[in-house]
Amino acid sequence: MSVIEIPGGTATLRDKLVSERHFRVLEAAYMSAEGVISKLQYAFSAAAMEKLGFEVGATLTAAQAQKVEEATRTLTEEEQTAASKAVHLSRAESMALLELQDAAIVAFLEHWSLKAPLPNIDNVADINKELYKALADATKGLATQAMGSTVNFGATEDKVDPVTGLDFPTGASSVSDGHSETKAQSQSTSKHKTSGGNTSTQP
Repeated sequence: MSVIEIPGGTATLRDKLVSERHFRVLEAAYMSAEGVISKLQYAFSAAAMEKLGFEVGATLTAAQAQKVEEATRTLTEEEQTAASKAVHLSRAESMALLELQDAAIVAFLEHWSLKAPLPNIDNVADINKELYKALADATKGLATQAMGSTVNFGATEDKVDPVTGLDFPTGASSVSDGHSETKAQSQSTSKHKTSGGNTSTQP
């Protein structure tokens, strides 16, 4: 558990999801947003490759792929924002990301000191804007981390760049934890997944 400051009091966040009910809230939203997360993650990995001096889409050695993965996880917020601008999202895709953030707040919010009841997935977007922002900032990146998602780099098989539609070679590096490890198999139809970590602007 971790305690954060929020407007009017404090909130306690879960370190991980134990309840199936909370996990399902997050999983349903993640499934809707998975395609756009893939687009954004590829944009982030491409930015990391350029930052390291690698040609985007080039065949990488295992050591180079590891460097790209590390560079992707440590992109600054400004670098992520710049990379995101290259990805054109539809209204539906944008809403899917916003709803994933809603789900992350509902799933990870254990308790708060406010008199109002905790929000649920149907009314979380109705809470005070400043309160929502504080909770969103605190849960940023936790959705993809909890889903045990993966990030693809390197050169082991041909994949399709979800941003341009062009083929490019990739390998894969995965991150998973706890409950999500058994869920990852159901996500195998996705061409790309995102890595966990609060350094990302992703939900």
